[in-house]
Amino acid sequence: MTCLNSTRRLIARLTAPQDSEGELFATEDEQLLADLAAFGSRHFAHFHFLNQCMLHALTGDAAAGLHAVSRSAAYLADSRGLLNTSEHIFWSAMLHAIGKTRSAAKEVATARKKFDVWSLRCSANFSPRHSLLSAEESRLRKDHPAAFDLYRQAAALAREFGNLHIEAFTNRRAADLAFILGRNDEARGFQKASARSYTQWGALSLVPGSYQSPDALANPTSAPNMKTALGDRQ
Repeated sequence: MTCLNSTRRLIARLTAPQDSEGELFATEDEQLLADLAAFGSRHFAHFHFLNQCMLHALTGDAAAGLHAVSRSAAYLADSRGLLNTSEHIFWSAMLHAIGKTRSAAKEVATARKKFDVWSLRCSANFSPRHSLLSAEESRLRKDHPAAFDLYRQAAALAREFGNLHIEAFTNRRAADLAFILGRNDEARGFQKASARSYTQWGALSLVPGSYQSPDALANPTSAPNMKTALGDRQ
């Protein structure tokens, strides 16, 4: 029940329209954290902190995300052989990239090398993330043409394998880079693609108001897709 509560809170946080107020945006509940600390199956407790890593990456809060990464790391020994491990490595690397930390290049390269192997073994689970990590690696080297090519590749793979949140996140990262480089028309195209995927996934809190339709606000169409992604870690 504790893990279900964690996931329900995450879904509520993501599906609420942007600028909503109230308890959905409150800090972590201390009772939930206490329950997790006492949880017998620690790999299930790990799930909560991975949700937090993902949430903070999607919202661009690198500081909070890296704090969640440190908490997630304490559970890695309990999650050997599970997708929890690869998710920790992926979101940790992405948060370092978002935060432009001193170790970002090393963290992203190390993660990308692991995904080199994993993506060959199971493309559906790992190839979209592998391409996104490769894009971030090129971006950190300031090889912008390669970065944009890899962002597009990552988004296409994510759509192929039904990873709407990865597709949306990828396009958002590409949009941010395009805006920084003054490529505004291209940036708006990436931003629109990101908004479309987040809306399909049901994550309206990540969709700028100018991209939200009344129909999407009244009835997010893909909340089941979000639940599937969170449950399967695909």
